[in-house]
Amino acid sequence: MIDFIEPLQKLPSNRKSRGHKLHENLIEVYGAMILRVKSRMDAGEDVPDCLVKTLLEVQEDENLDLEDLCMLCAVFTVLEVPPTSSIIQWFLALIALYPEIQARAHAEIDQVVGQETWPAPEDESRLPYLRAIIKEVQRTHAPLWIPTPHYSTEDFVYNGVYIPKGTVMILDCYTMHHNEKRYPDPFTFNPDRYLDDNLSCAQSANLSDAMQRDHWTFGAGRRICPGVTLAERMLYLAISRLLWSFTIHEVPGEPISLKECSGAFGRTPLPYRVNLVPRHDNLGSVLPDDGTVNIKI
Repeated sequence: MIDFIEPLQKLPSNRKSRGHKLHENLIEVYGAMILRVKSRMDAGEDVPDCLVKTLLEVQEDENLDLEDLCMLCAVFTVLEVPPTSSIIQWFLALIALYPEIQARAHAEIDQVVGQETWPAPEDESRLPYLRAIIKEVQRTHAPLWIPTPHYSTEDFVYNGVYIPKGTVMILDCYTMHHNEKRYPDPFTFNPDRYLDDNLSCAQSANLSDAMQRDHWTFGAGRRICPGVTLAERMLYLAISRLLWSFTIHEVPGEPISLKECSGAFGRTPLPYRVNLVPRHDNLGSVLPDDGTVNIKI
């Protein structure tokens, strides 16, 4: 609100000092991690391929300073994790309420992947119904109904409306995602609407006809989420492996509400619990044995 109504910026507030402090803390934390990787590279150590290593390798060619490196790293961590987590929360709530959809997903995963090992990245293209489920979750419950605003770089007329240069324009995801002409019965969770969509979200965003896109959860135009490919991979791995591993049920006596609740970053469901029932006897042997997972079957 303050960004768009300039007079509000002149009112006494501690937001600016808080913002400066947050910025300083971000540079301090990320800068320290980046400099540790740089010192290892300078010492000739074999540093595994990662985002920081890649940025340091192109730093001079791209004319990036330490602050640039910190902000680019933050985009893929601070700004990527909360929306992705929100989508997973919506998925768990929805899939527990639609057992018939869950059963179809289980059948597809069992047929394509089997029960001896869980889904791998290369399996994604062979799981169209799973992809449809993820896209439908993103359409019905996008973490942010208003993505990054844009502004016009020149005067133009759209559908008879004059829009002057410098006008701030906001993408209204909610209205677009519930447009009955594009999505019949838009308030119903129905993955079937995406069964013929063979494109990833990143590929769909590059279609020449924007109205043929799958959804606008990641924004649009030059300011589309730069982490869309990473987010897609994270969502696929998390959701496919949850479905491979468990049958997800509501907790008896604790109905799940799909009423929205504004979280710290984006929209999340109201708090709920689900029962995760293992689908395979060998689940414990498939999960990574690195101390990050502790499950009793």
